[in-house]
Amino acid sequence: MNLVQRIGSVVLILLVLLNVLGYYGIFMGLDYQNNMAMREKLDLGAYDEQDETMIKIPLAVPYVADAEDFDRVDGKFEYNGHVYLKVRQRYSQDTLYVVCVKDRRGTQIQQALTTYAKTFSDKPADTKPGTKTSHTRKK
Repeated sequence: MNLVQRIGSVVLILLVLLNVLGYYGIFMGLDYQNNMAMREKLDLGAYDEQDETMIKIPLAVPYVADAEDFDRVDGKFEYNGHVYLKVRQRYSQDTLYVVCVKDRRGTQIQQALTTYAKTFSDKPADTKPGTKTSHTRKK
């Protein structure tokens, strides 16, 4: 087998993998890479503190002592179309305080994945919810 045939075989294998995984695998790879980079930034405290948002959740849990300091936590959630990463939290006086940071790149990846998934539905991507189409019949 010569070099050209080997390169051709590798290219065909990559095309088959792309077809099997689809772009979903690519999006998941980008999301994983972004999560690792953001986790490292959050561990080092290398983020802009103006991007922080504190969420107060009333939570009555018996037999849980109040925490004086915030504990570092990992996790993410989506709210109103934006992805947030949890940075730290503490429980004090029947309230859970969660400090989180907006993940702009994670939001872009999630929106791109949502747009890509919409291409598989029967509805056109540019229609707005609530719009009705009318069909006229010729007589």
